[in-house]
Amino acid sequence: VASHCQVGCGAAYQLDGKQGCEWTAACRYAEAGRVVAIRTSKLRSYTTSVVTPIPKCPHHVLVGAEVVCGHGKGWTGTLGLETACVLFKGNTLKARVTKNKEWAVAYIAKLADNWTAAVTVDKNLRPGVLLTHA
Repeated sequence: VASHCQVGCGAAYQLDGKQGCEWTAACRYAEAGRVVAIRTSKLRSYTTSVVTPIPKCPHHVLVGAEVVCGHGKGWTGTLGLETACVLFKGNTLKARVTKNKEWAVAYIAKLADNWTAAVTVDKNLRPGVLLTHA
């Protein structure tokens, strides 16, 4: 469409004929680490998101936000942060909070032999551990 801009759409049909067609359309602009996106689902709900690096920080920091709204549904939003660990190179700290003050924090550690470990905690102080291998 234009430089740094992408447009896409998708459709899903139910073969039983009861649900009809579900469709989405989206536009995304990405340049220099910044991404802005807008998408809709059947013009009933709309999602706007932005992700941008913080250029003045001495290490990698990304901030992102997403707002979802729709006809008669109110709105919801999420704000997130990702930063490189300053103590252990290659590790990452991520945090997010929603409009309803639901939050979660994750520490992602890169381990030997392409293993990754993520330790998480949420607003209920419920911990989690996830191990993955690439």
